[in-house]
Amino acid sequence: MNMDDKRKIRKKMLSLRGNLKKKEVSSGSDAVCARIMELEEYKKADSIFCYIAFRNEISLSRLITDAIIQGKKVYVPVVSGEDMLVAEYSDILMDGELGTVEPKDKVYYDGEIDLAIIPATACDRLGGRLGFGGGYYDKFLAKHKVTKLAAIYDFQLVDELPLMPHDILMDIVVCPGDVLRF
Repeated sequence: MNMDDKRKIRKKMLSLRGNLKKKEVSSGSDAVCARIMELEEYKKADSIFCYIAFRNEISLSRLITDAIIQGKKVYVPVVSGEDMLVAEYSDILMDGELGTVEPKDKVYYDGEIDLAIIPATACDRLGGRLGFGGGYYDKFLAKHKVTKLAAIYDFQLVDELPLMPHDILMDIVVCPGDVLRF
């Protein structure tokens, strides 16, 4: 497999995800959130870094609400140029760079994080993750010692992805039908 294979897989997965109906996004998101909330890594975490879903990604809204109710600190990514920064979660959102959404009033954070929940276009059965291609999460994860969890739909799980040396492997992959640990 090579970089062209990576582009083909990304294009196929984004197309499949883009064609999901709202009900499929909702049921998949609910199932993934329920699975994550059952994990010891989630239960023990005092601080959670997670994305705010867009383009039919697994929505973590249910998990974010649960984490806040439990008194956990919730942080989200904010893209700034070539970097991805960490900000406290707020439900007052605005459009960010690259078509994402982020907190309107940003309170940045540079401390420890117990659990990072990462989006993906695909994951493999070895812990490999394929993102959007910008490398933001890989660069971020390379700097933080944290449990890395990817949240995906069942169809986004493949046998093997073409990985590069800079690609960061996940510790856990959660999809509606399974939890994989590496």
